[in-house]
Amino acid sequence: MSSITTTPPTPLAEGTPSDPPRRRYGLRAAWIMMASGWSANQFSALLGAYRSELGLSESAVTGLFALYVVGLIPGLLVCGPLADRVGRRPVASTALALNLLSTGALMLGAGATGWLWPGRFVTGVSAGALLAAGSAWIKELSSEPYVHLDPRTASTASRRAGLFVSAGFASGGLVAALIARWAGAPMVTAYVPHLLLAAGAGLAALTAPETGTRHRGTHTERHPGVGRLFRRGVLPVAPWVFAAPSVGFVTLPGLVHGGLVYTGVATALVPGTGLLVQ
Repeated sequence: MSSITTTPPTPLAEGTPSDPPRRRYGLRAAWIMMASGWSANQFSALLGAYRSELGLSESAVTGLFALYVVGLIPGLLVCGPLADRVGRRPVASTALALNLLSTGALMLGAGATGWLWPGRFVTGVSAGALLAAGSAWIKELSSEPYVHLDPRTASTASRRAGLFVSAGFASGGLVAALIARWAGAPMVTAYVPHLLLAAGAGLAALTAPETGTRHRGTHTERHPGVGRLFRRGVLPVAPWVFAAPSVGFVTLPGLVHGGLVYTGVATALVPGTGLLVQ
């Protein structure tokens, strides 16, 4: 029997996220994930409006959408390992600040279209950083440390981040489209809800503690085959997970020309289905 219990549980410092009151921080911090998803799709719903209101060409609008992906990739690949080294909280907080600035740049793009390009790129970088660092932060805030993590608790903690980002994807485009359809200065007012959401999410997460320092240097020891699993199982599928929904809420609305409301519904329906599946 002694071989079964050779490693005693690691004692936790007082006030770690395993304490029930501390787990509430996971829910508060999860709002930054909704802000990330919202920022991505608010622009997608306005692609037709940029063509009609600002006279942008089809190639320019497509390029602006693709620029988000160009920023998203380094945001994911760089900020995940960076969060392991310096902590989840500083990376996620910085990414949220960049997310706010990127929306401000898109609002300036209504008067000077040159602002749209850095705005979209920074949106991608900040969204990727929030997906990488923010997801890990929320999972660790919402659950026990990985050493003794109950699989059911881990699943719930991981799903929380996914639900919030999917909710942002589903609602951001719809709200932006509806505002742009009936409000004045549509290329400016459509972005106001994201500014309010991101600012509120930052305030909600302000008191959430750092979690990453407890796990530095231990991931490889616990999961020696994760790199192989990523290369063989995740990497070949990941581009299609992004590309397939994009056909639904970017390509089809441009072909149908059904107006802003149709585009907004499309951007809500596709990621909203993913939200219901989760």
